[in-house]
Amino acid sequence: MTRTKTLLGTGVSQLDRLFTCLSHPNRRRILTTLAESGPRGEDGQASISLDPNDGGLEVPDGDLAPLERAGFVSWDRRSGTVTRGPNFETVRPFISLVREHREELPEDWPEPVVR
Repeated sequence: MTRTKTLLGTGVSQLDRLFTCLSHPNRRRILTTLAESGPRGEDGQASISLDPNDGGLEVPDGDLAPLERAGFVSWDRRSGTVTRGPNFETVRPFISLVREHREELPEDWPEPVVR
């Protein structure tokens, strides 16, 4: 039996989906920022504002959609916020590795934007 599970019977493994999500700098920045953010707001959930007028991240919708589909983030379009999704813990070990080995990463690896 293989240890790689498929998502929703699509034949796409969770690991493939993870690497696809990590393949874009904006998505890496979002996930890293959420991993490094402490709880905020009334619900105690780490969140990122997507309102550039509020000092939030400017992120195209196309960069959020794959993260949302994978369940790594929950995206509230109405309020313009992104929070950790139900599958966020799947990506957390990779983000931790990045944090621990940041000095070994390419110079263009985006820094998290923690507010």
